[in-house]
Amino acid sequence: PGMSLVPFVGDVGALYAAADLVVCRSGAVTCSELLATGTPAVLVPSPNVTGDHQTGNARAMEAAGAAVLL
Repeated sequence: PGMSLVPFVGDVGALYAAADLVVCRSGAVTCSELLATGTPAVLVPSPNVTGDHQTGNARAMEAAGAAVLL
């Protein structure tokens, strides 16, 4: 039990699958990996991305019951 902070990992899908909960940004690839592994998430969209697309991604995942938008 507890929290783990890790450096860059090539197989992030394996980490997501092993996690109980992920707190992360909501870029398209991150969201697709979370959905593919069924990992619950708290999404914190970056305010500095073009067109605020991360907020849209997070809202879609929240509406699907796959994440909470912070």
